[in-house]
Amino acid sequence: LERTGFVDRFDRFTVANLSGPTEWFRSAGGFDPTFTGYGFEDYELGIRMLRDGVVVRFDPEAAAWHDHAESEAVAIARNRSIGRNMVRVATLHPETLKVLFPDRQPDWAMRRLHRLGCRSPLLLGAVSRVAAAAGIRGSIVCRRHAPSLRHLAAAASFAAGVAEADPGLLSLVLEGRSQDESGR
Repeated sequence: LERTGFVDRFDRFTVANLSGPTEWFRSAGGFDPTFTGYGFEDYELGIRMLRDGVVVRFDPEAAAWHDHAESEAVAIARNRSIGRNMVRVATLHPETLKVLFPDRQPDWAMRRLHRLGCRSPLLLGAVSRVAAAAGIRGSIVCRRHAPSLRHLAAAASFAAGVAEADPGLLSLVLEGRSQDESGR
């Protein structure tokens, strides 16, 4: 962004520190009210604004702090709405699918969820809650594994959101199959 001075991709667009004429936001339709919870509403607005030819400049001097003061348990639970909203962007704008769900090997937590056969939002949510409880306030036995348990909790929460919004995309998250293999 510093090299070009412009935001040229939706996944580099943020409203954390954005200003411009009100008409640009209105002509793009503003925020989509169907996004619920946390995340990706700014990417979706960015897709529409960039598509409409709005030039978004990057100013490295315009600092923004995005401080999340919530607990670790809340941050883990928030991953569910991130998963749901990521799918919402991909559904509204299919051209974003390969950026949002890149073809790469899933990390160890997603592979573990896949091997366990976790597919339903209900089961993934339960795994997330149990792993979070053990990783955040677990017994002395769990302390050694606490970081891994918290990572598993966050991954399961995200996967639950994806499964809620579009179970067909869950294989991209858990297995890392390419978009061509998934039929999308």
